[in-house]
Amino acid sequence: MSREILLYCFFVGYMFIALFWTIDLRMSMNTLVPAINFIFVMILFGSLMKYHNQKIVLSGTFFGFIVAAMYYTISYGFPFVIPEKFSYNAVALMYLSGLFVILVMVNYARSKNMLIIISFFLAMLILATTSIKTNLGIVSGVVSGIIFSARMKSIRSKMLIKRFLSQSTVACMAILIFFLIIVSSNTLNERIHDGIKRVSIGVKILETQENVQGYGSVELRTEWAEQGLSGWMNNPIFGHGVEAFRYDFGKTSHATPVDLLYNFGLIGFLLFYSIFISIVRRLFLLRKLSHGYIPSLIFGTLVCFFIITLAGTMYYNSSLAFFIAVSVALISSKTMQLSIPKNKGFL
Repeated sequence: MSREILLYCFFVGYMFIALFWTIDLRMSMNTLVPAINFIFVMILFGSLMKYHNQKIVLSGTFFGFIVAAMYYTISYGFPFVIPEKFSYNAVALMYLSGLFVILVMVNYARSKNMLIIISFFLAMLILATTSIKTNLGIVSGVVSGIIFSARMKSIRSKMLIKRFLSQSTVACMAILIFFLIIVSSNTLNERIHDGIKRVSIGVKILETQENVQGYGSVELRTEWAEQGLSGWMNNPIFGHGVEAFRYDFGKTSHATPVDLLYNFGLIGFLLFYSIFISIVRRLFLLRKLSHGYIPSLIFGTLVCFFIITLAGTMYYNSSLAFFIAVSVALISSKTMQLSIPKNKGFL
């Protein structure tokens, strides 16, 4: 039971306490059931990564992801067809989890080129989903990871340059292959074009804070945020109860901070986001010891998920639970290995 799992357990425990002032107990199951599943996912993957061979666990997870992604393509046709009632945010998070696993596996693989090419294709699939918050989260995560990596004193500049050149060569090959596929498929060309257009719209919205042609929900989201924050001030410490925002306004606020403050007050807000702070603290302690890129990858992905929480309800999302469990296990194992003197082995 890592510190992060315990923090989330305290958070879920507070959810059950909040049932005493929750109006609609039946509606509260929309949060409580996936929150309990969140705990199970963290315990499952955290235990597998901590007590078993990490390479095998990641390989099995990667295989399961590939099978699920292929099944989704065969069943619904994406990215060649946009399914009816396409849940682009959920699909983007599925691909994001697979991308994270593959990038972690690069650290273990002898031949990294194939994994880098696969990760490039996954990034293009995420772009094709047209999920603005996921794509903007990835961009923010990449920038944050690069900054974090540059500040790690243990990584040598020559090593970074050599790795950058080799992986850039592979990336160029992947881009060439992908370009040939795009040229030969008008459908894929249209999907990628739509994704780029949607992301550019998202950037423009962030700059102007106004609706633009093709995306008109910014005013609604602003209104939900204002309603949530003004309602939160009526009970700032404890909140109004589980699923209170959905009960009062007919939908979630589409923003994790607003939902947490309105439903669970400052207590719930601090309990949930303290998990992010806890992971950052682990990375801060590790930065002078690690010689790999895993800490930078974890930090960048953490920033990515943080950006996604600002525009989505993520405090019971399984993809986030998976990321937290795997990240904490990777950091803990690396810290343990580096803390043991070189002339001594594991007992």
